[in-house]
Amino acid sequence: RPPGPRDLPPRSPRVTFEWRVRRADAMKAVSPNVMPKGGEPRVPGPADVAGVKSNASVFAQRHKETRPAWLEACELARRAGDDLERLADRLAGVTDASSETEGTLVSALRLYSAAKASAETGRHDVAVETFAEALRHAVLAWNDAQVSSSLQVAKALRLELKKTESDASSVLVQAHRRVAGATLSARGMSHLALGNLWLASLDGEAACDAAPELALVHVRLGEIYEACGGRDGAVRSFQRAAALAPTSIAISKRLEDARAAPAAPTPRGGWGGDGVFASSPGGAESKAVGTFDVSLDAMDAAWEATGLTHIKACEWYDLRRKACPHGVTLSPADEVAGCALFDAALFDAESSESKKNSKKNAKANRNALKNLRDPLAHAVPNTKYAEKELFAERAMSLYAKKRASGSALPDGSTWLDLAFEAVNIDALDSGEQVRICVCMGNIFAWCADFSGADELYSFALEIDDAETPGGALAGWRPALLANRALCKLRLGQPADAAIDAEACLREAGPQWGVGLCRMGQVMCAMGAWAKAEQTFRAAHRRCGKARQSGAKRLDNKGNAPAPFAPLELEVKIALADSAGVGLS
Repeated sequence: RPPGPRDLPPRSPRVTFEWRVRRADAMKAVSPNVMPKGGEPRVPGPADVAGVKSNASVFAQRHKETRPAWLEACELARRAGDDLERLADRLAGVTDASSETEGTLVSALRLYSAAKASAETGRHDVAVETFAEALRHAVLAWNDAQVSSSLQVAKALRLELKKTESDASSVLVQAHRRVAGATLSARGMSHLALGNLWLASLDGEAACDAAPELALVHVRLGEIYEACGGRDGAVRSFQRAAALAPTSIAISKRLEDARAAPAAPTPRGGWGGDGVFASSPGGAESKAVGTFDVSLDAMDAAWEATGLTHIKACEWYDLRRKACPHGVTLSPADEVAGCALFDAALFDAESSESKKNSKKNAKANRNALKNLRDPLAHAVPNTKYAEKELFAERAMSLYAKKRASGSALPDGSTWLDLAFEAVNIDALDSGEQVRICVCMGNIFAWCADFSGADELYSFALEIDDAETPGGALAGWRPALLANRALCKLRLGQPADAAIDAEACLREAGPQWGVGLCRMGQVMCAMGAWAKAEQTFRAAHRRCGKARQSGAKRLDNKGNAPAPFAPLELEVKIALADSAGVGLS
């Protein structure tokens, strides 16, 4: 039989009550004569019917004027439980193109949907340009503090619902991060379709860095890694996606296909893992193998111990640090192995200048140097990042309120300028200033505002104690330079990124894997594939040795370190070996 009213799901008492109240209010508004204040409603006559029709049209027109169509689309998406893809399609179907949504997340999502439509029809060159325009609108909404529209997008995605009791993240920053991550990953897929594997991997990693809680960005990154020739990196990406979307049959099938695929062919000269020992599950060392010669069981064990735990607990900062830290460095203490500024051997050796002093003064100088370059003193905890996200949300809200009230704002100032002026950042300690710049710069980079992140890193590098390699805050310089080099690469400025990568590698030492990786990425951007391959191999070899030698210092439990692959160097070596062509 055809479905009838009985087949519809019953309304809850709360919804039924609200519907009756709204209906009664609407009837009173359109015709007070039919619904008098006292007594029973009388039977309406012809004049009343005409008045009801007239007043109803006025009421509908007034309701339409006060409720924009894009706002109605956001509310419908929230009720239907839509994800970001469906929300973008709903907003693309809105007919009103008012100037109210220009330069907001709403316009960014509409452009995102239009770019996807171009990509589906095979016009990937047009899609790349449209995705870039969508990113420009998202960054403009971030810089101009378009809080009202951004909050409506956040409500449509139900971001105010906390996943855990300890979740203290900012709803506003989450909305910007998710839009940026989805747009970057989609543009990476268009680059992949056009054959630009290097740009595709750059966008895919930036998307994973921006929104690690979205399964879609990990799926797209896994497909890019497969095309580049990195099977293990693709498996790790699909593992993250399957953990984020455990009910998705398509993602589970994609993970099984990636695991069953043959291993990527070894490039000429191997992976660069000579002399690196792989640890067996029992803790004993086996024969010397390449760093990427790791079984799927070992990869699953490492995944269970790192990424899966953080995903279940919604610890996105730790997921960036341990499972996918190929983006900006969260703190200098994350990857200290092989960094000359944190090498314990430098603390034991006396310099030529200290030999001239007395034994007591030399010991005091070495202790002072050790305290200044202690990894724990350069750590940035997750609570600091959550605090800075809420700080950004409050600052943007206050800036938007001042602008709406007509208050005078300084010419050329942004919400961050007024926020720094309100907290009097110049009066803070130099170390606290650097920490604030690192946190805010990374947050800007996660929201795809790479220019703003570049300015924040530059501001931190110009602080007196961090301005020179011999300053008291010199331990922060390699991480700041590496992050600024990555932002310049994402902005399409490889020449400027080369300067920062070279300075980073010179100050941190030739054993620091992050600095070597940045230099290799710069060479890929410049088209020097042979030099990039050699650099990535050196990074792989030296990082593996550094992790083996510093295992006891880095692991509090005394366990053997996991095989080194946080920067996905296998993918980068394979891509550089093929001169950017990948698997044919």
